[in-house]
Amino acid sequence: MRALIALLLMSSAAFANGCGPHDDVLAALKRVFGETVHVRAMQNNATLLEITVNPATHTWTAIITDASGTSCAPASGDHFEAVKSGDPA
Repeated sequence: MRALIALLLMSSAAFANGCGPHDDVLAALKRVFGETVHVRAMQNNATLLEITVNPATHTWTAIITDASGTSCAPASGDHFEAVKSGDPA
């Protein structure tokens, strides 16, 4: 099922090489998987890291967005689990 995101993104000219405009990538993840942003952090190289999650199905996708607003989804999976700070691994 997760391979569907790659096919979805690559099937449109707007998503060349599995990447696309930030808002379009987020909209596709919400439409196809019901995922919304649950984690957002800036990386040292001025890129934005976001993790989208569907709490009901536990699917997740990592999104990296560069300064131009182009987003790519290099990783995704199932079994997302939020942990409380200080919980043992």
